[in-house]
Amino acid sequence: MEKPVPVGKVENAVVNGSDPCQDQEIDSCPPQTGYRHSIWRSVLFYALVVVPAGLGLLLAYWFPAVWLRLTAYRCPLGSASRVIVKDLDGNKCVEVVKTAILPGHTHQPIRIGHTCVGLKEVWSGGVVRYLIHRHLRYLYQPSVGKFVLLRGLDDGHTSSALHGMRGGLSLEQHSKRACLYGENSIDVPVKPYHVLLVEEVLHPFYVFQLVSVVFWIVEQYYYYAGAVFLISCVSVIISLLQTRRHLQQIHDIAFSSTTVSVVREGREMSGVSSSSLVPGDVLVVPPSGLLLPCDAALLTGQAIVNEAMLTGESVPVTKTPLPPSSLHYLPSSSSHKRHTLFCGTQVVQTRFYGNERVLAAVVGTGFSTAKGGMVRSILFPRKLSVRFYVDAMKFVLLLSILAGCGFIYTLAINFYFKFQVKDTILRAFDVITIAVPPALPAALTVGIVYALARLRKNNIFCISPQRVTLAGKVKLVCFDKTGTLTEDSLDLLGVQPVVAGSFTSGLCSARDLPQCPLLYAMATTHSIATINGKLTGDPIDLKMFQGTGWVLREPPPGSFDTLTPTIACPPKGGGGEILGSEVELAQLRMFTFSSDLQRMSVIVRVAPTSDPKQLHVFCKGAPETICQLCRPNSVPGDFPEVLGSLTQQGYRVLAVAHRPLHMAWHKAERVKRYILNIPSSFPLLL
Repeated sequence: MEKPVPVGKVENAVVNGSDPCQDQEIDSCPPQTGYRHSIWRSVLFYALVVVPAGLGLLLAYWFPAVWLRLTAYRCPLGSASRVIVKDLDGNKCVEVVKTAILPGHTHQPIRIGHTCVGLKEVWSGGVVRYLIHRHLRYLYQPSVGKFVLLRGLDDGHTSSALHGMRGGLSLEQHSKRACLYGENSIDVPVKPYHVLLVEEVLHPFYVFQLVSVVFWIVEQYYYYAGAVFLISCVSVIISLLQTRRHLQQIHDIAFSSTTVSVVREGREMSGVSSSSLVPGDVLVVPPSGLLLPCDAALLTGQAIVNEAMLTGESVPVTKTPLPPSSLHYLPSSSSHKRHTLFCGTQVVQTRFYGNERVLAAVVGTGFSTAKGGMVRSILFPRKLSVRFYVDAMKFVLLLSILAGCGFIYTLAINFYFKFQVKDTILRAFDVITIAVPPALPAALTVGIVYALARLRKNNIFCISPQRVTLAGKVKLVCFDKTGTLTEDSLDLLGVQPVVAGSFTSGLCSARDLPQCPLLYAMATTHSIATINGKLTGDPIDLKMFQGTGWVLREPPPGSFDTLTPTIACPPKGGGGEILGSEVELAQLRMFTFSSDLQRMSVIVRVAPTSDPKQLHVFCKGAPETICQLCRPNSVPGDFPEVLGSLTQQGYRVLAVAHRPLHMAWHKAERVKRYILNIPSSFPLLL
């Protein structure tokens, strides 16, 4: 029997005490009601709704859930052809149930989350029943009797399990997953103009407006009816063009397709379309970089990634390989983000041993990726419970009540005085058209279009025009990106070394430091990379490294065995010599900055050296955190006073610590981070 294939998790579960769907506001198992088509109900319904001038069809269009209840009978979800799904906002959507036939032998087992069952026990004859709700796929699971969200490898799988997939999928496994997950694409459908026109015209406000215009024409209000009709037509056309333009822009931004290299059946396959990727595929990231077509967990090597599309930060970040562990992999967690390559981001370059491949396991595809979540949030924004809208609806309701009272009163008076039926109906409906202004939607549309035009002149674009009226009520805007909004320029004031357990008197320049661990720490404890001949990285790291006056370069082949690390060395003629040769610092291993730990660490080898196992560990971070990692006798007694004096002057202060490490470089590549957390010396305030 074939080894169970981990396909993904399709059950509602809590990992590490939190629901993984909460970050993207996804309901993994929303309330559902199944219905099956009934011929006699449909015939009776359409026979009755056509009689009152097709008004029933219009109501069926406005309330599809009610239409389904009238034309179908309720049944278990396992035999339903349509399902009413209730989203997080309480809105009800009617989704069509689809089927797919899994290729291969149906008796072979397949893994659903943490349990392994045969396909015959889950899907009869290998037939999968699913529905697509808001671009996410929900599979029917008989064990719970509901359609449950189909997740990728981002839930219910450990880091060690992901590392066990380096050999890639077999062709049969890939075909099964392709059938379950569908194409890996974020394809936003762009509706044709005639569909958008029908949707716009059939809006309740415009239907009411059209009926009002007809009554005005009958009452011979030709000029007023013509003016309102013309304004309505213009507003409909403008709204239609604007909606179409926005959909096209979203489609162009979201959709992307490329060719990639993957590992399948233990060998590399190049020229594979990115649309065929499925969770479990092993992606080969080229050294020159790649525009990520999916979410992937980095298994080997390092990658420098530009995540500006997701975060807005223009500074590339360094991604390190995911360490094997028994913990569940959750890309949205802070501890695993630094090991995850997100869809839509640009891998600028990669680095690994010699000619070894940089591998990443695909964990999410299509709309289940980080980029897909952003697109869905644009297409389906959450309902805003704002008092402005509530008051507006109350106002319209009050007008409707007044119009209804006036309608009834007019009918009663006209029948009492025995007016003609035609005149009675016209006068009664005239009261309604006066109480509820039919030109209201047209006026709102013109106002919104004018506001958008003013915003566009200032390069401000709005993807949800309905939010413009709400923006007029905003009185206070808070930002959490003060550094980005103000300035990103930094200057290095100086360094304050520690000698014999005491601070030196006053600050000094980093260029005045001798060849010592203090200088080596500043030259290596960073995540800077050279991209197109330019240093790129965090502004603080850049200023720290530039303060040393050293240079960053790629080593020639064979300088450090088969390893290709980042090399820092002094400029030629800078006096940086050891044993008659120029010193070179190789950054063998980097543990990126963690907000939880408040520090970053690097393992460095100094060349030339007589002992190849002599390595160095440098750590940089918050002074209070670094102080706790150091030997007490290496921390100056006046440390709190000096730190307080600098911070009170508005300076940002970092501390650096160092300790030697006797270990072979290949073991250093696999060492755990917590092993490095042993007492070190406290040499420097930055």
